Amino acid sequence: MSKKKEYSPVKISKSQANDLAVLISRMQKNADQVEKNILQSEELLAVDTERDRKNLPLIHQKVNADNLSEAEGLLKALYMDCGQIEEAASPAIR
Repeated sequence: MSKKKEYSPVKISKSQANDLAVLISRMQKNADQVEKNILQSEELLAVDTERDRKNLPLIHQKVNADNLSEAEGLLKALYMDCGQIEEAASPAIR
């Protein structure tokens, strides 16, 4: 039988709660932008794939590169923000 970890509620100050709320809001905004960039790149790649089959020049390489580069940067920021949340919540998860 596996034992479930029980988490006890941790009291945090209003300042800490506000900081976490701002951080989570930023993470959601960044995650939404990553999703938007990836979906747009996927659509444009499909267009360029069809153009390539017809031996036409690819027209979305720059936009795709920019979108994916931005998504990569945002993913790195999300990773760092996760670390901040873990640090802030460490008494609750240990």
